[in-house]
Amino acid sequence: MHPPDSPARPASVTLPVDELVLLAELLGELDEFLRSPAHHDVVFGALRTHVTGGGRPDAGYLIDAVQLTAAYLRRLAAVVEIEAEQAAATERVDGDE
Repeated sequence: MHPPDSPARPASVTLPVDELVLLAELLGELDEFLRSPAHHDVVFGALRTHVTGGGRPDAGYLIDAVQLTAAYLRRLAAVVEIEAEQAAATERVDGDE
């Protein structure tokens, strides 16, 4: 829920596929960093301290959410690219008739 003085969230957002792919890649990099053995204790501890209290999800949940969101965005980008390719192929076939 957002504060009363903030604008309402739009029902949908338009995002170019290449930006979606970039966001998925960045989240993937963030996930790798958060899970890397070299950084895990420090990052996990700092994240746990940051989210403690206030009804926020725990640090492990947030790290998992980053991973799952990255995977979802990768799949979504792939579907959008496939649909765009299919639409382009259909337009070429319809144009030949």
